[in-house]
Amino acid sequence: MRIFNIKRYHPNSAKPAGQSAVEFALVLPILLIVLIGILEVGHLIFVYVSVFNASREAARYGSASGTVNGDEQFRDCAGIKNAALRLRFLADYDANDITIRYDQGPGTPQSPICESMSTNDWSAVEQGSRVTVTISANFEMYMPFLPIPAFPITSTSSRTLLGTVFLPIN
Repeated sequence: MRIFNIKRYHPNSAKPAGQSAVEFALVLPILLIVLIGILEVGHLIFVYVSVFNASREAARYGSASGTVNGDEQFRDCAGIKNAALRLRFLADYDANDITIRYDQGPGTPQSPICESMSTNDWSAVEQGSRVTVTISANFEMYMPFLPIPAFPITSTSSRTLLGTVFLPIN
């Protein structure tokens, strides 16, 4: 005597028509939203890292000792900006978004912007001063499904100006 009537699955038994298509239609939007979210977060991280590295590279260039066209390298405002612009792959910034200033350390007053410094301002910049480079880039989503407006990603890097040390040889 049989108490339970259990249907057994047979590979040749017919499934209700269209069930797979309905399941796919329900799951596809969720999968696409997750995929687009992953791509946008990756894009955000990539732009952040690009801006961060560009500010570090520009500060490194500005703090190096040496001369460019007969002048100290830290005075080469265009060269400092070009060092940052070389690393702007997929980041939305240009030379106007790069600010270069000098100071004597944390908490001290900063100089005017590099391009507008006078001879008197330059006289205060010497070995041991710091060059500070700030870059601001706008981040816009590739696929703006959500109403998130563009927002700035800013990075500031500072480096101490290196000097040339002459050692006497006896």
